Amino acid sequence: THKSKQVFSDLASYTTGKDNPIILVQEPHSNSSNIISRLSRDMSLLCKTKPTRRPRACIFIHKTLLNKCWLMDSLSNEDCTVIQTTIHNTKCLIVSCYMDRTDT
Repeated sequence: THKSKQVFSDLASYTTGKDNPIILVQEPHSNSSNIISRLSRDMSLLCKTKPTRRPRACIFIHKTLLNKCWLMDSLSNEDCTVIQTTIHNTKCLIVSCYMDRTDT
């Protein structure tokens, strides 16, 4: 848990001043209530969570992209976050996915 917290801090400092970052995260830092930590005030969290299970994938987008990216609820769960956006007039899906080695 302490490593995850440090990585989040490093990630937040790296995105400062960047133009419209999109960050795909696997095993994000979360508290005991399974709430993912905030990265920074400029970054918004997109993910699908259940209070009974720790989320293992999420996507952070810059606040200026909020009206350009949509969470694909039907394709997302605690281990996979899918957002849709348009890039160069083409609809695109961006996916952050946790793949457990024990899953078969």
